[in-house]
Amino acid sequence: MKLATKRLILRPFTLNDVDAVQKYSSKESVTRYMMWGPNKYEDTKRFVSSVVSRNSETPRDVFDFIVTLKDGTVIGACGLYFDEYPKPPTLGWVFDDTYWNQGYGTETGRALLAFGFNTLKVKSILATCDNENIASARIMEKIGMRYVETRPEELPKLGKRFIKVYEITALEYKLNSNKVLL
Repeated sequence: MKLATKRLILRPFTLNDVDAVQKYSSKESVTRYMMWGPNKYEDTKRFVSSVVSRNSETPRDVFDFIVTLKDGTVIGACGLYFDEYPKPPTLGWVFDDTYWNQGYGTETGRALLAFGFNTLKVKSILATCDNENIASARIMEKIGMRYVETRPEELPKLGKRFIKVYEITALEYKLNSNKVLL
């Protein structure tokens, strides 16, 4: 399954993606607020292999995608995660820092919302980010998500952190889908 936007393709991972994923997942700047990384090559190889395997499961509780430019250049990854059912699914993304501040996160977030609401017919979608990750919080706001709360969490790599939670319901999505948020 592929999703396409004006500038991007969101496609399933393949085992051939290991080198491209390693390029961004080995960077401290990229993984600063993530619960993983910076990755060693073997970490990335294991991760990509597990995602490829997971993407063939039925029923699926995770929809992981590689994000590429239209020319096939891998710039990051994203997904919609149902791993805390019956809670709403959570969306997320990560991009190589070379491609930050170019609107790709917003474009990807909008594609994931459309997929979740229009294809999977979910009732609401959550997203979270570290309290200090201003860029991700801004993307969540741009795609129409509303701030819910900031809560403390104990995270394996990061220790005690404050996490911002955002949400959008199917109705909010429908009402906002024709608005352009700058």
